[in-house]
Amino acid sequence: MLIGCLCWAQLAQQPAGNGSVEGRVINRVTQEPLRKATVRLANSGRGIQMYEASTDASGNFRIEHVPPGTYRVNVERTGFTRGLADLVGAQGRGTISVAPDQQVKDVLIPMTPHSVVTGQVTDEDNDPLQNASVQLWRLSYVGGKRQLMPSNGANTNDLGEYRLAGITPGKYYLSARKQNRDWRPGMNRRPEAGGTETDYLAVFYPDARDASTSTPLELTVGQTLNGMDLRLRKVPVSRVRGRVVNAGGSGSMVFLLSNVPGRFSTMGLRPVPVSPQDGSFEFRGVVPGSYTLVATRGGRGGTRAQGRVDISVGEGLLEGVEVQMRDPFAVNGQLAAEGVEAQSLAGVAIQLMPLESMSMVPPPVARPKEDGSFILNDALPDRYRINLQGLPEGYWVKSVRYGEQEVYETGVDLSAGPGGEFRIVAVPGAGVIDGLVRNSKGEPLPGAVVTLAPAKQFQNWTEMYRYVTADQIGVFRMAGLRPGEYRVHAWEQLEMGAHQDPEILAKFDAEGTKVEIKAGGREGVELKAIPADLVSAR
Repeated sequence: MLIGCLCWAQLAQQPAGNGSVEGRVINRVTQEPLRKATVRLANSGRGIQMYEASTDASGNFRIEHVPPGTYRVNVERTGFTRGLADLVGAQGRGTISVAPDQQVKDVLIPMTPHSVVTGQVTDEDNDPLQNASVQLWRLSYVGGKRQLMPSNGANTNDLGEYRLAGITPGKYYLSARKQNRDWRPGMNRRPEAGGTETDYLAVFYPDARDASTSTPLELTVGQTLNGMDLRLRKVPVSRVRGRVVNAGGSGSMVFLLSNVPGRFSTMGLRPVPVSPQDGSFEFRGVVPGSYTLVATRGGRGGTRAQGRVDISVGEGLLEGVEVQMRDPFAVNGQLAAEGVEAQSLAGVAIQLMPLESMSMVPPPVARPKEDGSFILNDALPDRYRINLQGLPEGYWVKSVRYGEQEVYETGVDLSAGPGGEFRIVAVPGAGVIDGLVRNSKGEPLPGAVVTLAPAKQFQNWTEMYRYVTADQIGVFRMAGLRPGEYRVHAWEQLEMGAHQDPEILAKFDAEGTKVEIKAGGREGVELKAIPADLVSAR
């Protein structure tokens, strides 16, 4: 019994060096305490470490036995938006540090009540549509380009009614569509009608065919928007029938991507499978316009391949479209890093990134062997640039040669297949930028966002952009920079990915600071943060 008590006492003791975090969770609007909120600390420094606690009736929480380190703080509760905690005080946005044996106290976390959108979906006769798909979309950034990404969604009930809850305040686009049963290979095609074929197409609130011409919803904290009704009407549509040459059996798919400038392609038709018997495919409910057909093959146990063709769809039926599936090939290469043993480069990832065209399959990736050689398998005919990840600290890519040509800045044309080998040279002396961010009052700004954009000739190179957060005293650091010219901005708030948007960079060019990085160079800058309301007003 004594042994059991001693063991229990030992377990109950706080491990030496560990600290604790305690605080309070409140309603951002009413300032009232929130019970049953879950607060989590996550540290991925040495594998993911998670510590959590729930708030009591007074909104208080305490997390014990927290090892020293820096943690991301997440919070969730029913009826409130979940995610990274918006900490109040000197801790910084969403991040908290715990020193050895430190008791971090008085952490205040306000939570934002979620918003709700309700309404009804009807047809052209004002009859309710059951099981219609209703979706909220939010503009996000992928590769520096604004795209609609799905947020909250639901299906309508037997009265055509829907309710979308758990919405984070912000700007959204609302859409509805009738869930039609797509044609699949092996199904009997319906006979051609004598008149024009019609179908229900997606509509954006209040009555637009595309989000770019619709009215966005501005949702504030805890707001409920009722009566967001949408009406679907049948409109003339077309069909596209064709065949994939060299489809290669089962597992091939065809995507139909709109080429209309400025149109958000998120609401395009779902991809359709290719018949394994004859390579045929069919799209129904296509709006006349300009498109790119992309056929892909890949997956478990299969050889990946891709083909594309541009088409123009008019009224009625477009048939006889052929997409040539082009088989992949392998490209050899050699990686060398000055002053580094070849076996130390085993962790480097070498990628072939398409220069212009949209690929529906992941880019080829290779890792060098002990002698620095590598093979990029599954490369497809296209124009590419080389991207390296995981180089030793302080190294940058000085040269990429393909055959006898230097191709690092210009890219390499593999449209006709392989015609040489890569020779990649990495050298030490990558640049560093250290800096401090201040607010409009000249005070250091904890948690400010700092972004780095390369010169215009590299504006499509996503790996040369940087997005970091200033620490608790407004200090930041960017390392591993390739020598060249850059522009640095500081922001009170900026959505992840927006730092690659050419429109945003152009609008706030004057607020940026030009920095020229030389080999082995270290530059220091002091920045004034761009107010969040200026960015949101763009």
